[in-house]
Amino acid sequence: MDIKVCDSRLLILIIIIGLGLRVANLESVPPWDWDEAGNIEYAKNLANGQVSYFAYRYHFIAHPPVYFMVLAPFVKFLGAKILFLRLLNVAMSTAAIVYAYKIGKKWVSPFAAYIGALSFALMPEAIFWGRLGYANNLLGLMGIAIIYHLRYGLEGDQKHFMKAAALTSLAPLVEYTGVAYVLAYTALIAVYAKDQVKKTAHILCTPTLVFTALMLAFDGKGFTEDALNYFGLYPLFTPFILAFGFIFWKKTDWIRSKAQSLRFDLSGRYPYEVAVIAVLGVLAALPLDSGFFYEGRLTSYLFIASINGLFFLRDERLRLTGLFFIGAYLLQMSALNRSDHMSIPLIYLVAPFIAPIY
Repeated sequence: MDIKVCDSRLLILIIIIGLGLRVANLESVPPWDWDEAGNIEYAKNLANGQVSYFAYRYHFIAHPPVYFMVLAPFVKFLGAKILFLRLLNVAMSTAAIVYAYKIGKKWVSPFAAYIGALSFALMPEAIFWGRLGYANNLLGLMGIAIIYHLRYGLEGDQKHFMKAAALTSLAPLVEYTGVAYVLAYTALIAVYAKDQVKKTAHILCTPTLVFTALMLAFDGKGFTEDALNYFGLYPLFTPFILAFGFIFWKKTDWIRSKAQSLRFDLSGRYPYEVAVIAVLGVLAALPLDSGFFYEGRLTSYLFIASINGLFFLRDERLRLTGLFFIGAYLLQMSALNRSDHMSIPLIYLVAPFIAPIY
């Protein structure tokens, strides 16, 4: 059998497994979340030409418009049902499996490609959160796509640079926390491709500046007050978090050397934990109390292994790309004091990086 055909079939099998775990009992498991009902309401109103969020005064606070713009056609033509909302998010989560595969195959190894894709397909956090109708899933998918295109761009491919810049520029309009992507992108090209700073600056800034100008023009007072009420004083901690991030970046080699001394030689074999992972992945699709994953903040072996694997990547540029994006988003979550569904993009960002520990 042709190797390419075999590769394609194996990837399709992994996608089917991931998709199956994400669609089983989709309409009822987990139970409806308040935010999901709000998202359907917002998208339904937007599809009918109204910018309103129940009886709240604010528009696009606490969430900016891009996710609702993507969701609105589904609600318009398929109906304002929880199933259709979640199916859209399942599609986003499933698409990330392909990106995890492509990143691993291009810059690590074919083996890494399958491990990365399979890890995201089975990761309990990815299954659980990928079933819910949150804008964070779109932000997560955009994050792993940016990593792919940006790493390609660092090889001198201008088209991939432009794609990465375009996706990065839209990230803050999917969720305001997407500004972490802008910071990570800017820092990375400042290190590896300074000539791209001027070339892509206007792409990065224009969508957010236009959106902010429009909001200030239509309802400046309300927009400002609601933004301050929503974010509070937490952003004031950002400079301290960024300073910590800079120190962390400078000490990456030292951290990696220390972690290397604790590394187990698995000789390419699957660890016994895979059996546990598979069971947890199935449990994510069963009618359990959502607190098992949500309130308990369950962190699976796969998530932890993906973070550790990042340090062992031989491709320096991919390693730093992952560190910049994961680090920027993680530090921002710390600055905002959030560890709930706002952390969903982290699951997407770590997806490609488990393989190097094998």
